[in-house]
Amino acid sequence: MPAADPAPCPDVATQAIKLMPGADAAKPVIERHCVDDRWSLALRKCVLLAKSQQELEPCHKEFAGTQFASLQHDLDAHKTTDVTSTAPAVPPAAPTPATPDVPPAANTMPK
Repeated sequence: MPAADPAPCPDVATQAIKLMPGADAAKPVIERHCVDDRWSLALRKCVLLAKSQQELEPCHKEFAGTQFASLQHDLDAHKTTDVTSTAPAVPPAAPTPATPDVPPAANTMPK
């Protein structure tokens, strides 16, 4: 029976979003990359042990090949999609009433 994973991807994603301001909605993206890109145990442990965004920086050296670029690309795309999908709808402008071509009555003109 294999030993339990000491750094499972769901935990890694949870820790990463704790350290990345405004990234709450990105958890599924991070978790998917962790699993699909087969992040190394060293990388996953590094993220789990980080206590601040500065402590995440050294973890970048643990990414292999294009793993970091791929993750960054999807996070950027996710931010753009997230911002546009959660932006409040702007109500359409009220139509301006048509101005009649007739001048106002004489008694309404300022003196």
